[in-house]
Order: sequence, then structure tokens, then C-alpha cells
Amino acid sequence: MTTNHAENLDPALLRPGRVDLTIEFSNADSQTIVSLFRAIYSEIEGDWGDPVSSSKSKGDREELACKTKSNVATTTPPNAPTTRQRIGHGLSADQIHDLAQEFARQIPNKQFSPAQIQGFLLSHKASPRTAVERVGEWVVKHSKINHDEGSDM
Repeated sequence: MTTNHAENLDPALLRPGRVDLTIEFSNADSQTIVSLFRAIYSEIEGDWGDPVSSSKSKGDREELACKTKSNVATTTPPNAPTTRQRIGHGLSADQIHDLAQEFARQIPNKQFSPAQIQGFLLSHKASPRTAVERVGEWVVKHSKINHDEGSDM
């Protein structure tokens, strides 16, 4: 059961056996914002498939490809970027941490729900730097929307 106004529920609905656990969700504080940013942009083992492609030089990858795919036709041009280069942002964990801190500093504490922030981050999934650059404008726009709607979040 979910509600934005638990105080308005009939006490019979809240008696033991019906509601055994109550969890209150609140808007995101700065630590939650940092955690969301890092969760969205941090790379974890297995994110990009074959670990060989990211740990070997281009020459080593080409040699490995020749050994494992000899006589196999591909549609990928010989100098095409790897999947990691096409999709990944190429930032280290330390860089992601620093960007997360910068991102969180631009969002007022407890003003937005984690879902709102996650939605913004996912709309910039390919570029954490772009997310940091554009979050100020997003905050201004959505602060007005939240205020106009009288948001209870």
C-alpha cells in the first residue's frame, strides 16, 4: 500500500497484520544525489562485454580478432571504433566521483525526488559531463514546476 498522506488513512488499515513495515520516502539529499550519479555512470565489470577489448591495445585486439575470427566475414570496417569507444564515456572512477560531487552541489538539498534526478541522469546516460553542464538549467525549470504543482514529494 502506498500513500502520500498516511495521516488520512483509517486506523483499521494500519493495524498490525495489515501494515507491518512503514517506509517513508523523502526527497534526495546530497549524498543520495552523489550515489545516484555514481550508480548511473560508474562502470562495473561486465558492463562492456569482452574485457579483452578494453584491456588490450588496438594492435593486440586486431591480432586476437584475426586468430579467433579467421575466415569469418564481418560488416565492421577494419578501423571502426570498439563498442567501448562508441558507447563509453571513458572516465575513471575518480573523475566520476568528482563529477558526482559537482553535480550534487548544483541541486538543492531535499528539493527533488530520487526518481526525478534519475530520470534526468538517464536522459544524459552517454555523457556525465553533459549532465553536469545541463543540471542547473534543469533545476531552474523543475523547481518552478514543483512549486507550481505544490509538490508533496
